[in-house]
Amino acid sequence: MSRGFRRVVWVMLIAMCGSAWADEGHHGPAWVIDTDLGLDDTVALTMALQRAGIDVHTIVAADGASEATQAAIRLGRMLDEFNRSDVRLYTASESSTAEAPPFRAFVNQALGRVLDGEVALKARAFDPSAYTDEHALTQVVLLGPMTNLAAALRRDPSIKSRIGRVIVAGPGEASRNWNLRRDEAAWRSVREAQLPIVYVEPTPRTAGKPAAWQHEAMSLGAGASVGEMFWRRVMRDEVTRAHYFGGLTVFFDELAVLYAAEPSLFEVAGEQAVRGRDGEAIAQGVRQMLTVGRQRRVPVLLSDRPLPDAMLRPDVAALRDQIVRQHGIDEWSRQLVMNELHDHLGAYSVIGVKMGLRAMELLNAGPHDARVITHVKPGPPTSCINDGVIVATGATPGRAMFEQGDVIADEVAIEFVCNGRRLVLSLKPEYRQIIRRRIGALVKRYGLEDDEYWVQVRRFGLEIWSQWDRVQLFDARWPTRDGGR
Repeated sequence: MSRGFRRVVWVMLIAMCGSAWADEGHHGPAWVIDTDLGLDDTVALTMALQRAGIDVHTIVAADGASEATQAAIRLGRMLDEFNRSDVRLYTASESSTAEAPPFRAFVNQALGRVLDGEVALKARAFDPSAYTDEHALTQVVLLGPMTNLAAALRRDPSIKSRIGRVIVAGPGEASRNWNLRRDEAAWRSVREAQLPIVYVEPTPRTAGKPAAWQHEAMSLGAGASVGEMFWRRVMRDEVTRAHYFGGLTVFFDELAVLYAAEPSLFEVAGEQAVRGRDGEAIAQGVRQMLTVGRQRRVPVLLSDRPLPDAMLRPDVAALRDQIVRQHGIDEWSRQLVMNELHDHLGAYSVIGVKMGLRAMELLNAGPHDARVITHVKPGPPTSCINDGVIVATGATPGRAMFEQGDVIADEVAIEFVCNGRRLVLSLKPEYRQIIRRRIGALVKRYGLEDDEYWVQVRRFGLEIWSQWDRVQLFDARWPTRDGGR
């Protein structure tokens, strides 16, 4: 096969795989992430572990920026942080005899600040099956040396047929890619296996980190998702921030994860290689994956395009841009659905959407992932919160995921369970008092039979929707789950 023909084949393969998997959304391949847990690996994992609609199936610890055993321990802690006990974790294939890189001490110190402590999730012993899934082809995202993948192919060559493609962070030249230089023999072995490989090349033009991020690192978004809260903790240290933005001036491992999730942001850059199409779009893609949690839902009947003003009541249309800007598109869309279902724009139903979304964020849960037990007294007005929670979480009675539990006196409290982790959110007393005072005054002034009462209740509901921040509304309790927390 000539070199020119091979290049055409690879270009077609990259384009076809990228578009097919992008269109399939959450029905796409199972992800296997092989990582030596450097600082940029940690950011890339943050993106992947809370990305809606993708299946992070397995993580394999590698030796490189971190020592392999230390990497496995801290990866277990990271999976616990992100409530991802559904992700399989494997140790490295073998103990490395290579010399520790000079930057390992820095990585160890930087990650030790946020990932040392009790580990609830234990790694499995390395096995070639780590790179396969019984239901789908896997895409292997390599953020470290190729040592593990080469070892897996040696032990069980048959796994090759179950790997759809291998996405490698960085250029396909050892002289420009430390991960490849770290174990060149493994790199040669994987290439000889003729797996489909895509190298994701960083360039200063298309992958440069925005200079403003170094100063805005603590506020990339609303601070609502588990990923962004974790990112803020990692970047809180000034030395870590300076290294990440000053020493590592372009996105590297982050690009491999972004390409695996959003291939349309990239273009073919040569045989087996892609690069970002536009630097601003790449930075925005990284930001979104760091700040938007797994609660994002794919519309079933509607499109993602905003409804025209003619389809909205004037008071709602006037607040749309403010609400989306302040609370995000997820809350906006769910409030629309909930209020049409509830047939009444009031206080507690609107708060229910905010509560359900906040629980999903804190649990890093995807749609229909959480079971809900309401501890609210049956009967309006407080039980209206249940409608909002159901719409926000997808935990419908029809799915047998919503149930009435024991009433917790003097609280508006609901329990959420995902991956064995239990969370109880309750509306803070000060907000309950505001609702009681405002609704009580309206009842006293108008009475329930007066149309003006309902007009004013609607205005109050719109005020809650547009002005009350779901991050601030609730007290959170974490009852101990099986195995502790």
